[in-house]
Amino acid sequence: MGDAVEEKGERRHHPRILPAHLPWFSGARLLPATRVTLLDLSASGALIESAVRVLPGRRAVLQCLGFRRPLVCEGVLVRVWVAALDDRSVQYPAAIQFHERLHPDFATEARSG
Repeated sequence: MGDAVEEKGERRHHPRILPAHLPWFSGARLLPATRVTLLDLSASGALIESAVRVLPGRRAVLQCLGFRRPLVCEGVLVRVWVAALDDRSVQYPAAIQFHERLHPDFATEARSG
């Protein structure tokens, strides 16, 4: 699976897909309005990065923007850490575990309404 991120000894049950391999993907945010960077996406969760502090254990609603209809995934923030810190900003990568698995074809289906 060339589009998935694979690691030796990987524990995850679903391959992680990079945003560059999601033809419909154009951006992401945590609802209600926090823009985030999507680092990878799988059927059961996502890895994001935010300039706004997020806390583990909190509810998260990730909206992945597509052509017309966004993909909305509800879950919980299971891991959060500080990745970058400088005089002007902090970057918080965070793992979201979805409450429900995405459809098996989520990576290739057109989000067109």
